[in-house]
Amino acid sequence: MGGLVVRRFLVNHGEQFPQLRSFVTISTPWGGEASAALGVEHSPAVIPSWRDMQPEGVFLKTLFERPLPSHVEHTLLFGHRGGYSLLRPTTDGTVTLASQLRPEAQSAARLVMGFDEDHTSILAAPQVLRQVSAALDAGSQAGPVSVGGRVQVTLDYDDPVSSLGGGVAVIALSPLAIDAAEGETSPLLFPFTGNDLTPPLGPLPPGRYRLRIAAPSFLAQPVAQDITIRPGEVTPLSLRLRPQGVLAGFVGDDGDALAQPAGSFRPPHPTLRLQKVVLAGPDRVRTLIPRNDGSPGVLDAHLDGRDDAEGPWFNFMNLPEGDYTLRIHAHGRAPHESRHRVTPGQATPLGPIVLAPLK
Repeated sequence: MGGLVVRRFLVNHGEQFPQLRSFVTISTPWGGEASAALGVEHSPAVIPSWRDMQPEGVFLKTLFERPLPSHVEHTLLFGHRGGYSLLRPTTDGTVTLASQLRPEAQSAARLVMGFDEDHTSILAAPQVLRQVSAALDAGSQAGPVSVGGRVQVTLDYDDPVSSLGGGVAVIALSPLAIDAAEGETSPLLFPFTGNDLTPPLGPLPPGRYRLRIAAPSFLAQPVAQDITIRPGEVTPLSLRLRPQGVLAGFVGDDGDALAQPAGSFRPPHPTLRLQKVVLAGPDRVRTLIPRNDGSPGVLDAHLDGRDDAEGPWFNFMNLPEGDYTLRIHAHGRAPHESRHRVTPGQATPLGPIVLAPLK
């Protein structure tokens, strides 16, 4: 919530403090919290901050009416490892992802970066602390040696009429040669929509990184590039995207139907173990045996352009155009079968699949 307070201060008084350069927020509820509105409406005693946290309250509705001062750069950090409940579908354990990623906040930020952390662990994660240090160093007038660098990414397409078509893509930067004692394996994630990659990514801690991209129905050429980010420099990088057919999804939780009303988010099944996932199509029959060994997950496979399955998740990559039959088998469940049309360069939305118990 400190991010909300500081943004209001910067909007009202930031021009009086030209020495302020960096504004870093972590897991800020930019869109408010629905339960705060319920508290204001029904509680016999209302805490003042509840009024400010109402999604339709005056404080949040006016928070982005004016921009930040031009000399202040906002770095928006968020976590996406959390939980699900009926009233709050996707959270970091405390704040909904939708609230953390309010569109106005993303548009005003110089950098938006996600981490596989929850609302508490994000405050101590080594890669988060390094990113905060890089952002603060970059804004310091003292100009320390450890100031971060940036990456300027340009997208090109094999087909000049191709584009992401409004889909969401992710650039992943995996630090190389990081201290093994930190046990860090998760890449830094930069979500974007359309073809808008004009602003450089960063500031980022200097060092060696492996850059990959996960885009709807596209594969980067080359799949991975190793780059060096140097203090105070902008590293240019061009990615060529080749259309590919993709069919990816997950098996959803099959809890009480009353707890999963129509239109609500259905989370991945937390415990179900799949036996195999089979895709029959124009080229061949592909069979995946889901892993449950804690090795790198389907995000890494998607970034690398590989077929893979882990827990309830699966993805089939580099599919030729055509009609496909998807079959899923799991212990104690009725087999699933469905038909899908796949076209390279066009996303094939696949909602959560529910496997009925065997009778």
